[in-house]
Amino acid sequence: MHNFEEELTCPICYSIFEDPRVLPCSHTFCRNCLENILQASGNFYIWRPLRIPLKCPNCRSITEIAPTGIESLPVNFALRAIIEKYQQEDHPDIVTCPEHYRQPLNVYCLLDKKLVCGHCLTIGQHHGHPIDDLQSAYLKEKDTPQKLLEQLTDT
Repeated sequence: MHNFEEELTCPICYSIFEDPRVLPCSHTFCRNCLENILQASGNFYIWRPLRIPLKCPNCRSITEIAPTGIESLPVNFALRAIIEKYQQEDHPDIVTCPEHYRQPLNVYCLLDKKLVCGHCLTIGQHHGHPIDDLQSAYLKEKDTPQKLLEQLTDT
């Protein structure tokens, strides 16, 4: 993955940010990813009734969310503008997912031994599968033919 593209990728779903929301700690995530975390936490009632706690997935700082939910968090307009500009440009060197429009194939599914996008991983057929980043997967797989050859010649 290109370094620039990494900056445009949500650390939760591994996809290009969609409706990026910024937390008070300055970390940014997709609105849907934050909503999923908020729903999964389910500890609304132990806090003040008008505030919902949300722990940042990056730094673990707790943010109190208004009753309106994730919509109350500010949109990261600068990031959204950069993403829109990035998506308007053609990127022939970036391979995208055939199932999810313009989503880069930036994660390696260890179970199926293939490249997948963040949507495949979070909501698609690769949900829950073990994954690896592209660089680690490449380093492991490039040695596979040599190891196989060594096994065949040792017998």
